[in-house]
Amino acid sequence: MDALALHRRSRGLPATSVAWGHWAGGGIGEGVIEERLQRLGVTPLRPEVATAALRRVLDHDEVFVAVADLDWACVAEAGSARPNPLLREIPEFGVSEVPGDDALRVRLAKAKGAERDGILLDLVRGHAAAVLGHRSISAVGARTPFHDIGFDSVMSVDLRNRLEAATGCKLPASVLFDHPTPAGVVDRLRDELVLDDRPTPASVLAGLNQLSDELAALSAGGEDHDTIALVLRNLLAQWTAAEDVEEIESASADDLLDLIQREFGKN
Repeated sequence: MDALALHRRSRGLPATSVAWGHWAGGGIGEGVIEERLQRLGVTPLRPEVATAALRRVLDHDEVFVAVADLDWACVAEAGSARPNPLLREIPEFGVSEVPGDDALRVRLAKAKGAERDGILLDLVRGHAAAVLGHRSISAVGARTPFHDIGFDSVMSVDLRNRLEAATGCKLPASVLFDHPTPAGVVDRLRDELVLDDRPTPASVLAGLNQLSDELAALSAGGEDHDTIALVLRNLLAQWTAAEDVEEIESASADDLLDLIQREFGKN
């Protein structure tokens, strides 16, 4: 229709192409379809509002225009799963866009074990609640099947798209069929993210700082104090012994002779 309107205008003929949003008041958009549109941010246009908008369009002599009642916060949230260059030009949409997966990966990198799974579970439940139109994740149980809370095939793909955008993982369209609960999807995301649990110098130092604070606050005495001190001395001995072994294994013959002379004072 846009092309036809443009063609007529080029010939000096009147034409205006209007792309209408969903109208309220019945029709094929009632029921499930209307609920789904509202979750995407498309609010039904009241007929009197639509006709008033049409008068404004004609008064401004537009060639083509879209007329719709949109909740930009919902539109931005729904559209964040698949970047849309057309919507990005709209200021309201750009302000509401959500960040990518960098912040999530930073949080996951700092967390371990159950805490990390909790972050992923809140992510899955939060996006599932948004797809259903809920403002709270309480409606989405960790082990409640998605089908039992109203998910259909379209919603499943919507949730898959949201999770891909949030995590940067490539997930199959069947991910909710293969993993029918939020907890199951967390298992899949954990595998896809390939998170490294190996300790780093920074994580070890952080743990030692926390241990230092806990020891300072501890009022252990007598046998408990001696037990803790023994464990700490053993840990230090094991750590320094490992360094000595590594040093010896990498040493040359001359280095070993120098070491013996320093330790025992003999040639």
